[in-house]
Amino acid sequence: MAIIPQLPAMHIIDGMRGTLDFYVLCRHGAAKTACVRKWPVMKKANMTEGSIAAQLPFAEAARAVAMVDEDVQKLYAEMAEGTGWTWKDVAMSLFLNPVNIYSVV
Repeated sequence: MAIIPQLPAMHIIDGMRGTLDFYVLCRHGAAKTACVRKWPVMKKANMTEGSIAAQLPFAEAARAVAMVDEDVQKLYAEMAEGTGWTWKDVAMSLFLNPVNIYSVV
């Protein structure tokens, strides 16, 4: 992190996206301070074969739910009423565990 006198113009900030991160530091009781730092890089977590395999059903369910017809969405929404679930929660649950549909809600 480096303290700078003021933030540069927006076109400069946009031009540095992915390289430099400009931000304002707001400390409790202190004046706001313009800062810049190297763009944060998220390191990928080491994924095991098991965790990758476990994600596949959820990815397939998400793709399937995204294509659900509006009339079917309304039916799922009715099933979700009073449960705290959304229609997507119901649809995902049914897709992932279709054996006992009555345990969904």
